[in-house]
Amino acid sequence: MKVLYFASARDAAGQGEDTINLSSFSAKGQHPTLDDLLGHVQTIHDRLRPIIKTSLVSLNSEYVLKGSSVKLNDSDEVAIIPQVSGG
Repeated sequence: MKVLYFASARDAAGQGEDTINLSSFSAKGQHPTLDDLLGHVQTIHDRLRPIIKTSLVSLNSEYVLKGSSVKLNDSDEVAIIPQVSGG
């Protein structure tokens, strides 16, 4: 599956996207959830931990709530979109 990083998430990850094999962090025969994926991404890119806490997340171009138990598939695309402030 593809994980996209925007703005400060891109800076923290050091790249704009990752391709992640779901079987690399899920129990055999189990579909991982969005929450599982976010935890896995934070282990790969430790600097993302504080950013993910306040970021919006989209699954296949639709916003979803973090902590969601929605099941993921290899063809899914998740985007981590940090909140931005302006003046």
